[in-house]
Amino acid sequence: MKSLYILSLFIVILIGCKSTKHSKVTTLKPDTEKQLDIPDQKTWYKKDFQKDNIPGISLDKWYAQNKKKPKNNNIIVAVIDTQIDLKHEDLQGVIWTNAKEIPDNGIDDDNNGYIDDCNGWSFTGTKSGGYVVWNRYEYVRIVNEWETLFKDKKETQIETKDLYKFKVYQRALKTFEEKNKYYKNWHKSLIHGVAIYPLVKDTLKHFFPKEDYTYQQLDSMYNKYKINNKKYRQRRDDNDKDLGALVFFMMSNLEVNQKTFDDVKDQEVQLDSVVNKNLNLAYNERLPIGDNPTVLEKGYGNNKISNTIKGVRTI
Repeated sequence: MKSLYILSLFIVILIGCKSTKHSKVTTLKPDTEKQLDIPDQKTWYKKDFQKDNIPGISLDKWYAQNKKKPKNNNIIVAVIDTQIDLKHEDLQGVIWTNAKEIPDNGIDDDNNGYIDDCNGWSFTGTKSGGYVVWNRYEYVRIVNEWETLFKDKKETQIETKDLYKFKVYQRALKTFEEKNKYYKNWHKSLIHGVAIYPLVKDTLKHFFPKEDYTYQQLDSMYNKYKINNKKYRQRRDDNDKDLGALVFFMMSNLEVNQKTFDDVKDQEVQLDSVVNKNLNLAYNERLPIGDNPTVLEKGYGNNKISNTIKGVRTI
């Protein structure tokens, strides 16, 4: 029945995209047939399967069951998964304030399990008052958690009750291996770029004292002085430093909008964190927070929702 339901939904999606030259269209439904009128063709996704026999998201049904008017017109917006700039001019006077909490007295005045939660709470805040910037990707966490059970095993060796986890682990492992290879290669290029940038810059300054060259000028120069047609990776691995190669390296930077040494260095720092934190099986971003992610508990994190530490990224 599930497969038939999915098939019918697919058919209805096609109907929704078709021309409306005809007044009615017939579509298959489980155990029956349903003709969609022209209005239904445009709003089918709002319908309810049990009520309308149309597999939508039941939006009309929800509105019908929730007709109560709000007591006021105020809209409260909850911000999740990012920090807030409490000093931003557009937010002055409109940030929610917990009236039951006395600011900065170190006491949980409203007894909700969070001390001095005056404007909200940072669940990635650290015990030292900082914040976690880099987290492992979810597929990395899965590989780390389940590799002791499934590493180097075949499906025939897995108990039936663990087959679902095994297949999830296999997908996560495949993604991890692909991404790890990709980002490590990219990071290697950036390490090379940082190392060779001063030489590239000084070399080009000989031809362009004001350093006002354009990509088109570099391209013409490259075609004049190149001694081969190597790809970037081959030139990187061979550590080529001929004039054509140096021009090529600067062109490659400009292609990805890295116009200065700081741009290249900043990208290298970010990729270093991707390789050594996001993709690091042994990295544990929860240690400085001090919580147990497998247990639902209160109190971890801190109340600094607008936290900025010099030299430490927020993203």
